[in-house]
Amino acid sequence: KREILGDATKMTLDSARRKIKALQKRLDDGEDIRKPAEIPTLEDFLTGEYRDWALEHQKDGQANVDRIEKACAVLMEKKLDEMAQIHVERWKTDRLKAGIKPSTVNRDLQGLKSVLNRAVDWHVIDETPAGNVKRVRAEQEHRVRYLDDDERKRLLAALAARDDERSEKRLSGIEHALKRHRTPLKPF
Repeated sequence: KREILGDATKMTLDSARRKIKALQKRLDDGEDIRKPAEIPTLEDFLTGEYRDWALEHQKDGQANVDRIEKACAVLMEKKLDEMAQIHVERWKTDRLKAGIKPSTVNRDLQGLKSVLNRAVDWHVIDETPAGNVKRVRAEQEHRVRYLDDDERKRLLAALAARDDERSEKRLSGIEHALKRHRTPLKPF
């Protein structure tokens, strides 16, 4: 029988290929593909398969999982296939309105994207809902720093040495021009 993979106007070729591979694997495992596979919630996926993988492959795997779990609490009950880009955008906006720094929101967004990309790689979902969500443009927090006495003295000495070198080169150029009866450049 034929299997409908999805809307051809919205599905990419890579997405269709991933779906076919997942269906073939389910068939090879003897699963009845006529009934849909259970799609986990973000919480189930994060605390299950992803946590196991993170503990094995990431230096701070448990800390990363805990941070994402805490930061994305409002998204935890959503099934991965029901989550849309608008949900991730709202989550990002709500965090910014709550006074969380843009750099923290960006770090948490990157963690969420990592989880969702892993779900795509493992054929749990076809495409990530956070793929087109942009990072928050954070204004750089500039720190004013003053030179201490030793740094100030070394800077002034370096600037004086540079000026002396430039003056010597200019004088050398003037002498060279005068020897050839040309109009020299004006000294500093």
